Amino acid sequence: MSLMSFSQSDSTSNPKIDKVVSMVNTVEESNNFLDQLTPDSNVVLPFGIIKKIGEARYVIAIDSVNFKPGGAYFSAYAAIDFPGSTKRLAFEAVNIKFNPKGVVGGNQAKLMLVSEHSIKINNTVTLKLKPDGQNFVEWDCNGFKAVSLKGHFVFSKGKLRPDKTETADSVVTASFQIYTNDIHNFVAQVNITPFTMEGLNNWSFKVSNATVDMSELVNAPQMAFPAGYSNPNMVTPQMWTGFYLQELKVKLPTEISKTGKRTEIEVKNLLIDHMGVSGLFQVNNIFSTEEGSMSGWAFSLDELGVGFVCNHLNSGHLKGKVNIPVMAKEQALAFTANVYENPQNKEIDYNFVISPANGLKFDVFTAQVDLFNTSNITIAKSNGLFKPSAVLNGK
Repeated sequence: MSLMSFSQSDSTSNPKIDKVVSMVNTVEESNNFLDQLTPDSNVVLPFGIIKKIGEARYVIAIDSVNFKPGGAYFSAYAAIDFPGSTKRLAFEAVNIKFNPKGVVGGNQAKLMLVSEHSIKINNTVTLKLKPDGQNFVEWDCNGFKAVSLKGHFVFSKGKLRPDKTETADSVVTASFQIYTNDIHNFVAQVNITPFTMEGLNNWSFKVSNATVDMSELVNAPQMAFPAGYSNPNMVTPQMWTGFYLQELKVKLPTEISKTGKRTEIEVKNLLIDHMGVSGLFQVNNIFSTEEGSMSGWAFSLDELGVGFVCNHLNSGHLKGKVNIPVMAKEQALAFTANVYENPQNKEIDYNFVISPANGLKFDVFTAQVDLFNTSNITIAKSNGLFKPSAVLNGK
């Protein structure tokens, strides 16, 4: 069982698709096959031309032949299994010309997608293909040669949502185009709508390099699983199916961004599968104390580490420096913070730790202050901003 966990629970019926599938099933059930179509072929209609590629069989079914003064014409069909699914993609062509040398090639011999296809991949992803001339099967007298597919995967709004600051799209999609002689090795580049995640509305993801992997035989080139990623249903890594986000930009929430503008960072190697978004990344030297402000207190973000599992933030930390306004810039205090998902409001929250060094000295007016390490500085998040406060003990 693969991670994509294909499902065909939808029971909708399409007469055009049903006709093609029925024709191919009839040929398969009667086992009426040719290895090659020639003018001398003597076979009862309907018949099929079969070709095996890898572990899959590709059947071109022919159900009628009409003889006209210009030559013979026939209709042909193909029902291609989609990886991991019980549904099939239906293609047909009518009035294909056939002469003593065999099938007359070119566009007239291509088997075109007969109708719009909607295949439920899992509870959150659906594949959409249209009969727009971009989806077809190429073949010749020896049978199947290749299939061309162009379409998009649609993500349900429950998990991923379009980033309204980047796109006007109403849903998140992953568009693709592939030309292959073995659909069961379906690995293709995709363009994914900029998105946000449920529970992480203030984190935005803009993908620049991504691959859809529908194959249970191979993974995308250079694919890397996040540290600690595991699934008991995945017997081998090659069985994983989903979307591999190799390169993307993450737009951070306002509270951990430069003053006045949400900060973007570049990250690598996130995954989207039937469980949601998973990944782990760390970025250093994001901005300096001259660029960040906590409601008037200068601060820097020196390190950010975040881990996502199944659309939930399950680990995270910050490191940086914060400057109390009465102190010199060079006396900025180091801080660390845990980043976590607040169980009460389901939003991202932070738990800061700041301990001033013992004996820290600075000038206020004409006096010198000696700060004790019993001083306490707290930072809370409010309306997308950090609100710091300090109780200073010293002399």
